[in-house]
Amino acid sequence: MFTGIIIEVGKIRSVQKGNDTICEIESALKLKKGDSVSVDGVCLTVIQKKKDSFVVEISGDTRKRTTLNKIRVGTEVNLEPPLKVGDYLSGHLVTGHVDTVTKIKRRLIKAKDHIYYFEIPKKGREYIIPLGSVAIDGISLTVKEVTERDFSVVIIPQTLKVTTIGKKKVGSPVNIEYDIIIRYIKRWNSTS
Repeated sequence: MFTGIIIEVGKIRSVQKGNDTICEIESALKLKKGDSVSVDGVCLTVIQKKKDSFVVEISGDTRKRTTLNKIRVGTEVNLEPPLKVGDYLSGHLVTGHVDTVTKIKRRLIKAKDHIYYFEIPKKGREYIIPLGSVAIDGISLTVKEVTERDFSVVIIPQTLKVTTIGKKKVGSPVNIEYDIIIRYIKRWNSTS
């Protein structure tokens, strides 16, 4: 379990593709073998810890469902260690189970607000609601507006500075995880 508050931007040091992808990520996070870690919003398991990096294994299924299918040496990724019982919850509850991939549709700067618009996914659009939470590449964000074609979020300068979102271009793919609470409420209502 995570909060969507990015702790560090890591850099992909090596990628070995096969049935599963073995990936080494340069990072100062204090992790150990067996720990979960959020990499661009994807929950992965540390299979090896080195002095200034850690190694994860990405399954073929995870590659197909997320943006991790496009990682290469030098790619920067958002990192968050797992939430511990008793930790302060600063963002929202994030599982690291990416629901879908979408694209940045446009960016707009109004005064000091950086407004990002994303294509609204066909599958799961009912989980994106105004003022609801959404995790984009692992970042906990609040939905501003929702239309038939897109949804928007306001990204504050601090988030732009400490995550990879400010470096992404229009058309860049991003991982989306819907708010788990909204997902369960909708599911419960549909079965009642």
